Amino acid sequence: MYNALNWKSYNDETAGHLQAISATGPRCRIVIGTDTLSVGVDLPHCQDVVLVLENDEDADVDDIVQKLGRPGRHRNYVTDPRGIIYITRKMKQNAEQLVALNDPARVPAFAKLVTSSCVPDALDLIFGNPASDRPCTCTICSAQRIPITLDCSCSGCKPESVTVFKKQKRKALNLVPKKKRLSRRMRQHGAARFLGLRSTLGYDADPNTAWMLPFNVYLPDAAITAILDSFALLAEPDDGQDRLAALLKPYEFSHPHHKKIFDLLQDLVLEFRDIAAESNSKRAAKASAKTSQVADTESGVPKAKRAPTAYQLFLKASMETWKRENPGRDNEAYAEVRKLWQISPENPKRVNIQNGDTPTESGVVDIYDIDIPDISSDDDESSDESDQSESENNDLDSVL
Repeated sequence: MYNALNWKSYNDETAGHLQAISATGPRCRIVIGTDTLSVGVDLPHCQDVVLVLENDEDADVDDIVQKLGRPGRHRNYVTDPRGIIYITRKMKQNAEQLVALNDPARVPAFAKLVTSSCVPDALDLIFGNPASDRPCTCTICSAQRIPITLDCSCSGCKPESVTVFKKQKRKALNLVPKKKRLSRRMRQHGAARFLGLRSTLGYDADPNTAWMLPFNVYLPDAAITAILDSFALLAEPDDGQDRLAALLKPYEFSHPHHKKIFDLLQDLVLEFRDIAAESNSKRAAKASAKTSQVADTESGVPKAKRAPTAYQLFLKASMETWKRENPGRDNEAYAEVRKLWQISPENPKRVNIQNGDTPTESGVVDIYDIDIPDISSDDDESSDESDQSESENNDLDSVL
């Protein structure tokens, strides 16, 4: 590893392994590094550089060319250097969409590089290189003359035959026969019971030694799932306890509580039987009702229709009338008829409206806006006034 977070001495040692020249080649075969390894490091034996780009922000052609310039700097040791770039499918799709706009001003250099049919030609176009360069006559280039080949070997000119591996779905191995596996309702009930036991174990733990431990260490979710998957095998009284201990072996904090977990398993056996009996009863009742319905259909007995409600009758009668009285406002008909329903005598839940009040937008009158009669009496001994007060109280009850 070569990165800025390492000690300088560590990075220097790594660079020393890469730069060391011996008869057997470099002492380090593969180095994983960040951008700190792309500048100022001369690696004579570097043959391949692999760049991994995760988003378009990292796709700067100048940086890419700088990083890909590490391999093949000493042709006496490396004759076939390669620069390999890995990008995401999303980055390639974005580049293709930008190129499809046919607007060169809006197409970034990286998109041209990704979609080009020849990588060297695309780089020459991006950097404005001449069609042919004169050979360099410096000491290093003269000593390491690069042979000129007419055939381009880039991935655009010679596409690689990449084998696409399909991810195979592995079926979880379950030793429990299908008929003995828990139903969804049983699993939900069992998971809730185990979560309750886990909380109990956490609260009962010694606070001096386990005060920093979360409750799930005593019975992790993965352990609960494994127990429910193998419930039929673990609930056996003969060897169920040994199987439970083997199943919970990776979870060391559950080891002291195997007895409590196994006792809960035995309790769940009875609870699951009740759940199964209830489910079978519901299933039988449903099948019986369906059989009866089929028999009525075959015998020609028509199915009784449900009587329309008062609201449905009012809606049907009032909708046409409102549309006829308000032409061109069909979109408002339903909302307005609903407001009328709120104050309609046919509505059993209507609000009594007094003094000419009108419904609000929601169709309900605010109770605080209704005038309530004065129910106070100056002479409580008068029977007439008492009767009047009682009548007014009844009016108040009808309002409230």
